[in-house]
Amino acid sequence: MAMSARELIAWQPPPQQWIMDHNLLVRGGKMVAIGSKKSFKSMLITINLAFALANGTPWLGKFQTVKSKVLVVQCEIPQAFLRDRVLAYALGHPQTDLDAVIYETARLKLNWGHDHKLMKDLIDKHEPDVLMLDPMYKLFHGDINSNEAVGTFFEKLEELQAHTDNRMAIVLNHHKGKQTFSVLGKLINRGSEDSLGASYIGNWLDTGLGLKRTGDEEIKLSFDDIRLYHGRGLDELTLKYLPNSIDFVPIREEMQIGLLD
Repeated sequence: MAMSARELIAWQPPPQQWIMDHNLLVRGGKMVAIGSKKSFKSMLITINLAFALANGTPWLGKFQTVKSKVLVVQCEIPQAFLRDRVLAYALGHPQTDLDAVIYETARLKLNWGHDHKLMKDLIDKHEPDVLMLDPMYKLFHGDINSNEAVGTFFEKLEELQAHTDNRMAIVLNHHKGKQTFSVLGKLINRGSEDSLGASYIGNWLDTGLGLKRTGDEEIKLSFDDIRLYHGRGLDELTLKYLPNSIDFVPIREEMQIGLLD
């Protein structure tokens, strides 16, 4: 609805627009986590973050969250393996709200009309605050290097958000593209521009997370694009992955825990 500047200032937004503090995730917002294969994207986002949101507990012990209902569309790993991971998290976190995270494992292409309608029906049924999609290439049909094709896909995602009156946030897991090097052979970190496929991907998001595996059970998490947060830049985190409970512990805290044992 069009309104004058005066009317816009007089308008009162609904309370509690953020879902995760620092505006990392807001209602109607768009987060993309970008990482190479085996960088623990699915565990970090669609399990660890999903249940932090479901419980309303701080993510990674650092970022406050608002208790939210989460719908996860997981199209990459078999359901039996997904069950094992969710069970590991549940056993490690007995107070977890297991009913607040819904998993859908159907193979959907969200820029196909029929599958887009099925997704709308799932949203109507479960009324999620957050929709997690993992991974993009499995949910997208077309040339991922084409800005036109990728733009159409993102328009379909925004239609899903509009269907909820822009109440629902979207979190998308996506793969990293080929590495870029300078003329001197130094690796160039281009943040969200390092994503696989069209440059439109980096333009669409509000929050871009970068994941890089640095050890057998260690990753670096960077906050490459935080467009709705205007404070000091967020520091990169080194995280220790604990597979028995699907936990990610900032490495300094992991060292402190070891000293206390």
